[in-house]
Amino acid sequence: IHLTFNLQPAAPLVPMDPTAPNEFLVVAGLVLQPLTAGYLADAEAWGSYQAQHAFRGMWDTATDGRQVVIVTGVLSHEVNAGMPMPREDALQRVNGERVLSLRHAAALVDGCSGDWLVLSFASRSVLAVRTEAARRATEELVERHGLQADRYLEPVASKL
Repeated sequence: IHLTFNLQPAAPLVPMDPTAPNEFLVVAGLVLQPLTAGYLADAEAWGSYQAQHAFRGMWDTATDGRQVVIVTGVLSHEVNAGMPMPREDALQRVNGERVLSLRHAAALVDGCSGDWLVLSFASRSVLAVRTEAARRATEELVERHGLQADRYLEPVASKL
């Protein structure tokens, strides 16, 4: 018997590579990033029990290109005023569609043509904002905070 196996490097749901780029997306003042081991190491260093507890056990989960997308900060604006947004809350859905990655979340936000942009989180928090108000707020916050853009997404590697 002769067997052949194609081996591929492990790609855990929570990347362990400390050189992984700091991708981000700003939506209506929420700063979204994919969860990485580097982020968790910082959370552990700062004593964030919530982050450690919420995301443990994800290391070995198969990814199929998925990412856990979390809120890492909130840039204050009237569109998110009064919204109690816990840090490290995982974004689960955009307008009812399950979020697969940060790039997918960006595509869902960009493709929103309805009146409302609805972001649903693991904590059961929901941010519902008029789509145009969310886009305007994002533009204002990018300018106010001196950001070059509302996002940085690592370029997709082309398949040969």
